[in-house]
Amino acid sequence: MIHLPMAPVSPEVAGLCDWARSAGDVLAAGPGDPAQDLRRRFAEAGKIGLTGLTVPEEYDGAGLSATSATAITEALGESVADAGFVFSLAAHLYACVAPIAEFGTAEQKSRWLPGLADGSLIGAFAVTEADAGSDIMSMRTSATQHDDGWHIAGTKSMITNAPVADVVLAVVRTGEG
Repeated sequence: MIHLPMAPVSPEVAGLCDWARSAGDVLAAGPGDPAQDLRRRFAEAGKIGLTGLTVPEEYDGAGLSATSATAITEALGESVADAGFVFSLAAHLYACVAPIAEFGTAEQKSRWLPGLADGSLIGAFAVTEADAGSDIMSMRTSATQHDDGWHIAGTKSMITNAPVADVVLAVVRTGEG
């Protein structure tokens, strides 16, 4: 296994990494329905602050940089036996939460970020299409604006967290080019 060193982190983030390495038992998979168990695990991750690492503090998150959050996510991966859960959490944080926090409107941020931060909402990212893969220049799913909002036409596939997601950030075309 190749291990590439992370960028240096502050002593505070290093402490959070140590703490994340001890969180494995709390986030372990449980018996029963996998979708319900994933929701339980996200709720537990939310209670200990993991689902809101990149969410600004004004929306009840930790307000950490992507570098700091990545260091903590990597440390979590060292303690959680189910790497799929860490991947699911990373998709939530980096492909759904971070774009909303960075590019969302004030209304979108206030509507979605508190729940995404506390783990009561699970985020997903929809980009992949059957004929385009994840090549955004080749995708065909489109969105057109109407009086009642945006209408999306197309199909996405292989969406991490889709079966349980409450918020889906979809990459679509709104025009040519």
